[in-house]
Amino acid sequence: MSRQRPARPRRGQQVPLLEQLRLLDEEQTEANRVFEERRSLLLRQHAFPTPTGIQSVPPEILAETFSHLVDGDSRNLIFPSHVCRLWRDVILREAALWTCIHIGDRNESVVVALRFLKTCKQRARERSLSLSINNRKKLMSMGSFKNTFAVLTRTIRWESISLTTSQIEECVVFINDLPPSSIAAIKELSFSTSLDRPTGRPFGEKKSLDLQRFTALKALTLDFPNPLSKIKGACSWDQLTDLKLTSRMHSVKLLAILRRCVSLENCSLSPDSSLDKIDLGKGERPPKKARLLKLKKLELVSEHIPFLLPATLVCPILQEATFFYKYDYGLDDSDDSDYDSESDLYQEAIELKTFICKCAETLRKLRVPGMFGNILRACLPKLNSLEELVVVAPYHNAEYWAMEECMDDCGIESFFPPLIITSRSICLPRLRILQVLEQPNRTKDRVEDYIFEIAKSRMSGEKGVAHLERIILKTSSQRTQKLEKYRREYQEWESQGLLVDFDG
Repeated sequence: MSRQRPARPRRGQQVPLLEQLRLLDEEQTEANRVFEERRSLLLRQHAFPTPTGIQSVPPEILAETFSHLVDGDSRNLIFPSHVCRLWRDVILREAALWTCIHIGDRNESVVVALRFLKTCKQRARERSLSLSINNRKKLMSMGSFKNTFAVLTRTIRWESISLTTSQIEECVVFINDLPPSSIAAIKELSFSTSLDRPTGRPFGEKKSLDLQRFTALKALTLDFPNPLSKIKGACSWDQLTDLKLTSRMHSVKLLAILRRCVSLENCSLSPDSSLDKIDLGKGERPPKKARLLKLKKLELVSEHIPFLLPATLVCPILQEATFFYKYDYGLDDSDDSDYDSESDLYQEAIELKTFICKCAETLRKLRVPGMFGNILRACLPKLNSLEELVVVAPYHNAEYWAMEECMDDCGIESFFPPLIITSRSICLPRLRILQVLEQPNRTKDRVEDYIFEIAKSRMSGEKGVAHLERIILKTSSQRTQKLEKYRREYQEWESQGLLVDFDG
């Protein structure tokens, strides 16, 4: 800290000569001191230059940045580690960057794959590892691989294991050969196959995959067509927080599983809903409900519009929902009458519509097929908390492709006009993101017109209506002249924070 300068005499004040000389000496001393301080500072900066650019970034920030490059495979850090000595030191020193092992996508031998696994084991030190094996291309023999793998990994603590293969039996063989200490620590487990038809039942039979041994399991993915033969004993369902089942099991069997998943937070199911109507009407009493009190994200993918699960699920804090189906109603073989009236369609969709309305207060994101317009119109008044809406074309029932032009027109008219803010109608007041995906070329111009009107009404500053932040339209062709016609208005709204992504 610099000292206070000596006080000078006021103008006109008579000061003795000796006092004037003393004041000058003090000023000279202070000036010399400041000079020496500045000189010493410059010399220190020259001897130890201050890091600039990337060299000045703290190692913790670099490590956090590199973690985004991992993307499920620690191999992605090999090239960045060769950029400079600083990057290499940070990457090799941070054990958390070497916990993701992905094997099978590269054309490599078993020896090379196991060598990489051994390297990750050393650099990760005491941390738990995540293993992902993709053997769809049959790049390695699972039999020869698992023997060497079992010896090498006896002391490794696994956090997650993901296996993708063309034969479900390989998953059973691989997991059953893991030591009990590894199985007891696994929190995430994923099995995927490329099969379209079941090849047997991996659960409930002798020498089958026993998921009860995974005592720490929190996330389970079974992406194969094989059904579960013994639901109750297949897994410790009550401890799962994430569940994905793509086997085409009847909804009533999936409901039996969901009743046990009391801790579930994220759920993705692909039910066979063809018998939903029959199962829902069986017995004198309605089916027992599944109370998923912690569920925040739900995805239902089916051929026909689901009935049973929406009618029996209780999700008080659901925030994100995805529904996808190809057929919004089915024709009874014994009924030759037309089944395309609005009242019939409403009756078919009433359970799904009721479920969405029950979750309206907490729902933030909704992804639906284009034919959902008739249901959405009935739900709009209650969806006051919805912030993101994703629409996936087409807007007609896949079963009636011969009438797709007429049905697409009706679907578009049902879906988009209610989203336009008017003085008499304010729907989805908190909507910030609108996505329209897989938009067909034939109806693209009309959809672009409606999207423009929706943006115009929501960027006008209407009281109680949030400004749109992003619009996404994905089509299979280039931009049209009509879109260019709206370019000036879109640019004005972009200055207010709206991001527009019209991709051809």
